[in-house]
Amino acid sequence: MPTVLFTVFSLPVTAFAVWTAAGALLCCAVTLLRARAKGIGRDRTERFLLLSLILGVFCGHLAYTLARILYVYYDYGMEAVLNPLSGGFLFFGALAGVALAAKLAGLKEKRGFSRLLDAAAPGLMILIALCRLGEPSLSQGYGPQIENERLFFFPLAFRPFEWDEWYFALYLAEALWALGCACFLLLNKKKRAAGQETLMALILYCAAQIVFESLRRDITAKWLFVRVSQLLSVVALGLTLLVCMLLRRRFRVGRFLLFLVFTGGCVALEFALDKPLMLGDRAIYFANWLVYVLEILCAAAMGILTWRTVIGERFRSGSSPFPDGATPRAK
Repeated sequence: MPTVLFTVFSLPVTAFAVWTAAGALLCCAVTLLRARAKGIGRDRTERFLLLSLILGVFCGHLAYTLARILYVYYDYGMEAVLNPLSGGFLFFGALAGVALAAKLAGLKEKRGFSRLLDAAAPGLMILIALCRLGEPSLSQGYGPQIENERLFFFPLAFRPFEWDEWYFALYLAEALWALGCACFLLLNKKKRAAGQETLMALILYCAAQIVFESLRRDITAKWLFVRVSQLLSVVALGLTLLVCMLLRRRFRVGRFLLFLVFTGGCVALEFALDKPLMLGDRAIYFANWLVYVLEILCAAAMGILTWRTVIGERFRSGSSPFPDGATPRAK
């Protein structure tokens, strides 16, 4: 059970809640500064942030409960589906809520949807990082168990439970990746078309999450043996690739097939972690480190293919995958 630090209006406040609130505050501050630099009105930005906090929490929890509907139903009842206080959130649901907030915040102007998301992209990565840093307070965020006593040290490993067992500090690896992505987005001064910063953040997150989810050994949303966040990461990359191709009216068959090959490679490597390769009567086992290295390469290739499609050829007939209608230059 999470440790309750204090109560506010009879509501318990945990350490994880404090980490999340700190991340949300930093996210809002960074978004306000970046929105001003992009020429977005303060009223509209504040409206967007308020809606994002509400819809992000609601949609993030709704997505999680739908992903684990049987567990939620039998343990907490259906009322927990619409009650974020019951706990459990999925990033992709929260992202959908933020996207909806950007759309609602710009209903009057009819434009600027993607610029708002661009302004929020680094802040969202900071929010993710701080949420990851709070996971140990819930005894979460751990990867495979470490057997070698020489590796029993932080920051490589930590003890998520009271007993003397050490696990890979996955939460820290994810937090550092998210912070690194946020710094890259903030420090990169290269001018990009509206929406490209958002897609860059999405691609960086999804490509890494394919591997991170494979390493997770804590509580995670699953459909049978399929990890929901891992599946959604692949789907998000694939849809980004397809939408950019279709809106450009140039379907790159070779690139799409290559993406499918690397996706199939990730699937095969997931099976290789649990089952040997059978050659006749001979069972061949692969070292876990080798499997993960190959999975990192496959996931990175999927991300690169998607990003190259995002910044690829000029659009035809002024089409654009970005809601503001901006056309990126060919690279």
